Amino acid sequence: MSGSSAERRQHRGRDPKGRYQRGNYRENFTIPSLSKALVSFQQFCSSQTRQTDFKALSYQYNEYRKDHRENHLKAFMAEHERDGWFIEKYDPITIFEARMEQRAQAQSKSAHLLQNMHLMIDLEVNEDADIPHNNEAPHYCFDVNERTILLKQVPVFMTRNEIRAQINQVAQLQGHLEEMSFSDPLKMHNFERFAWLTFDTEEAASIALQELDGIVVKVPEAFAS
Repeated sequence: MSGSSAERRQHRGRDPKGRYQRGNYRENFTIPSLSKALVSFQQFCSSQTRQTDFKALSYQYNEYRKDHRENHLKAFMAEHERDGWFIEKYDPITIFEARMEQRAQAQSKSAHLLQNMHLMIDLEVNEDADIPHNNEAPHYCFDVNERTILLKQVPVFMTRNEIRAQINQVAQLQGHLEEMSFSDPLKMHNFERFAWLTFDTEEAASIALQELDGIVVKVPEAFAS
């Protein structure tokens, strides 16, 4: 006889209880490169040089998928860990600072809203009240669109704080930036982003449009090609 059933299971990559063991079990299979694109189950089966059962193939393919995913996640993190969008999305200190900034902005807006409440609603019923039409000045005494400028293709190394520092270099804009928001990183454009900068006055937005247009930013050595 060729040996007990426990010995045969161990030889096929299982422990005495019939459970698969990842270490020596993988030696019996041809594993595709983890750095290349994920292959299908059919391709995985076709690449094997030894005949084995379907359950074993399914198990090993799932292990290959896990390794492939982990390998690509590590490679992605190593490539983007210094990018501005990556830091703002995953760095706890940066996230906390952004939330504190958003809270301060919300408090400022609510205070401004309360101060201008009399321009929005008349608590007393007045049939002769002058109701603004669509072609008249906005109720809030400002137009958000006129106070917001769009920055296209923000480089990956530019963070929220670095953009703010660039704005503060212009004396006329210091203290006038009210809000800053970003798009998701654009995968098809080297993970660059759009940024919307909202200022407290239309005049400040106009100045920013002139001063920031065509600004040159030094590329850090870590990002230099």
